[in-house]
Amino acid sequence: MVASAVATTGCDAFAEPNAAAAGRTAPQVICQIYFDLSPSVTSVQRQIWEGMAQNDLLPSLADGWQIEIYGLHDHTEDSAPVFRDALPVLPKGAGMAEDLEYRQKRQEFRVRFVAAVHRLLGEAHAPAKSTSILSAFNRIHRGDGRNVILVLFTGALESRDAAVNLEKTRFEAGTVAASVQRVVSAHQWTRESLAGTRVFFVLSDIPIGSVQSGPNSRDTLRSFWARLVTTLGGVLENFDSYFAHLPPHRTTVAVAEN
Repeated sequence: MVASAVATTGCDAFAEPNAAAAGRTAPQVICQIYFDLSPSVTSVQRQIWEGMAQNDLLPSLADGWQIEIYGLHDHTEDSAPVFRDALPVLPKGAGMAEDLEYRQKRQEFRVRFVAAVHRLLGEAHAPAKSTSILSAFNRIHRGDGRNVILVLFTGALESRDAAVNLEKTRFEAGTVAASVQRVVSAHQWTRESLAGTRVFFVLSDIPIGSVQSGPNSRDTLRSFWARLVTTLGGVLENFDSYFAHLPPHRTTVAVAEN
């Protein structure tokens, strides 16, 4: 589930929840969380994602991390975050008063986080004309030494970018690699663009007995995103409708060949 994956691959690799209390300085970590607001996402799916964010993702976020929440829509790159705050850190040798203050700040953070997710997923918004997932990559903080966790609650169907439309264009065997290279060239990205970034896709659920709509299978979509993330120096940690448990030191992911 969400907590097991982020806690296993995020906390172990990036920070200890109470590193400061142990006498060490916790590395700065930015966790950017995106929620797909396109019309293709049903209200039921948004409720599922809201519950996952509150019950699974939130408890796994470590002290000292900066958390940012965005909508995923046709203006992803330009939109302001609906939430941006850092989790408090309990100082080394903290006494009862400091511990109480720390717990209060954790609770206040939780309340604001839950409210922000609900505003994004539980309230009515103007429907997005398209979905720009690739724009989220342009918002990654690069070159400042901080590690990044990117969590994308989405159907993984990029539909705004001129270089690739995963919602309408069918990929035939052998075309994924060329499509990825076209996207990389169009955005002038390099192998350092996602260096050190761990990427988690939390996909829309497909009910039992239903058939996925769209021209591309999930295996094809995963092949595209895995190849793209890896090409840019990142690691695709999850591509499913839930977060699976991952080995604690997993650092690579196999990319499907075409």
